Amino acid sequence: INNLSLVLVAFCGIFLYLSHIKKYWFLMLWLGLSWLTLYLHTPLRPKHLPMLIPPLAVWGGIGIHFIFVFLFKTTWWRQSNLKQITTLVATILIVVLSIQDSN
Repeated sequence: INNLSLVLVAFCGIFLYLSHIKKYWFLMLWLGLSWLTLYLHTPLRPKHLPMLIPPLAVWGGIGIHFIFVFLFKTTWWRQSNLKQITTLVATILIVVLSIQDSN
C-alpha cells in the first residue's frame, strides 16, 4: 500500500483498542478476512491492495478518536482552546499527509 500514514494510524488504533477488542470484533474480522483474501491471491498484484483501505481507514479513525478523547479528558487544557488546537493540528496533518502521499 502506498499510503504508509494510513497503515501506521490504523495499527495505532488497533494497538490502543486491544483492551476493547470484544467491542470491535467485527472490524477485526473485516481486516482479517481482507488480509486473508489477499494472502490467498497468487499472484498478488497492486490492483488487489485497495481492498485493505476501507478497514484500515476505519481503524485509523478509531485511533485518531482515541487521541482526541485522551486530549479532551486532560484538565490542563481549556476545552475551547483544545477544540481550536486539535482542529488546526488535524488540518495540518491531513494537508501534510496528502502532499506526502501524492509524491
